[in-house]
Amino acid sequence: MITIEQLKVLKAIAEEKSLRAAASKLNKTQPALSHSLKQLETQLGLELFTRDSYRLSLTNAGKTALQMALKALREVSLIEQYANHLNLGNEAKVIIAIEAAFPIEPLFPVFEQIKNQFPSTQLSLTQEYVTGALQLVAEGKAQLAVTGAPIDYLAKSSELFSKQIAEGELINVATPQMLERYQPLDSIEALVNENQIIVKDTGKITQDNYFNTQTGQKRWYVNSFEAKHKLISHSLGWGMLPEHFISNQLASGALQKIRVADKKCSSTFPFYLIKNKSKILGPVATEIWNAFSELKL
Repeated sequence: MITIEQLKVLKAIAEEKSLRAAASKLNKTQPALSHSLKQLETQLGLELFTRDSYRLSLTNAGKTALQMALKALREVSLIEQYANHLNLGNEAKVIIAIEAAFPIEPLFPVFEQIKNQFPSTQLSLTQEYVTGALQLVAEGKAQLAVTGAPIDYLAKSSELFSKQIAEGELINVATPQMLERYQPLDSIEALVNENQIIVKDTGKITQDNYFNTQTGQKRWYVNSFEAKHKLISHSLGWGMLPEHFISNQLASGALQKIRVADKKCSSTFPFYLIKNKSKILGPVATEIWNAFSELKL
C-alpha cells in the first residue's frame, strides 16, 4: 500500500531534483530516501524519474503520478487541519483583510455578534488597497478578505473561493476651484498637468501597473484614501474616491464630479468575500464567513 510518506518523498525529489537536497529537506538520510523511492516505483510498476543525468527529472509517468500525489497530499492536509481545529477549539485570533474602499459600518453587527459569541477570540482587521487583501488570503496571512480586486486576478488563483457580497462605486472628483481653470472641460487630457492622486497597491499582484491613468499624466502617490481625500480637497490634485467618503462634499458642492466625454465620471465594481480553498476555516472564521455571506448590502 502506498503511504503518505512515499508521496512526500516523491514531491520533495521532484522539487529539489536531487536525492541529497530532498533528503536534507525531509531531514532523512539519502539511502532511506532512495529506498523509499524504489519501493514506490516497484509498487506502481512505473519508473518515475530518469537517472541518466546528474539531476533527477520526472518521466511522463512520473509527472502524472506527481499531480495525483499533490492532490492526495492536499486532501491529507485538509483532514489534518480539520482534526487540529477540532482538538484546539475556537481560534485565538482571526485575521480579516478588508479593501479600504469597502464601507466597514455594515460589518459592525457581525463584529458585535462575534464579540459576544466568541469572547476569547481576537479579531485583527487590516485595511488593504487594490490587491492587498487578495494577496494576504492567497499567502495564508489572513483567513478571510473582502476585496474589490478585478475578477481576472481572482480567476488566476485556483486556490481562492470568492462570493460577491456587495457593490462599490469610485467617483472621479476635484474641487470647483481646480475645475474652473479648465472650463469648458471637454476631455480628461486637459488635466494631464494636474496631479492625479493614486493610492498604491498594498499587494504585489499589479506590480505597480495602475489602471485609469493616461499617458503623460502627472501623478502623486499616497498610501491611504484619507491622504488622497485631503490632497484632492485642497486642490492639490484629482482622482477617484469611494462614494461613501465624499457623499457629503458632493452634496455641498465642495467636490465635483469630473464630467468629460472621454472618461466615465464613476465606476461601479463588485466586492468579493474570499477564502483560501487549501485552508479549512476554524469555527470562528466559519461563523464570520457565514454572517458576511448573509449580509444584505
